[in-house]
Amino acid sequence: MLPLGRRYFFEAFFTGALRVRADARAAGFDAVANISYVTHRSEDTRCYFCKNKCMRTFIDVQIASADESWKKSKVPIPQGVKRLIVGNSCEKGLVEDVNDMREIKKGLDAMNRDNPNMAEVAAKAGNPMTSPTA
Repeated sequence: MLPLGRRYFFEAFFTGALRVRADARAAGFDAVANISYVTHRSEDTRCYFCKNKCMRTFIDVQIASADESWKKSKVPIPQGVKRLIVGNSCEKGLVEDVNDMREIKKGLDAMNRDNPNMAEVAAKAGNPMTSPTA
């Protein structure tokens, strides 16, 4: 039996083998029960970085050591709060700042450039057979 009070990680490898690590500690049920948060969902949280225009939810979690109050946001971020953004359908909606979104877009463009969509390549190449043979 695994000792209580430690958090165990199971790492699966391609071989299917599992390895147990006991080098981290869980926050505990008392800390989880005392989590304080506020959610925001309005037109101010809507994402306009793509054509989906997702209605996102901002979850502001009270964490004493967090300070994201310097970030620009339509919904102000108080000091001592860590903001989580959920409800977006693409990676661009994970951020509020257009400069942060541009960094994400650069990464997506690089990935698409390095890994082309083969179905799209085949469609653009066209089908050499123009009429069925009898």
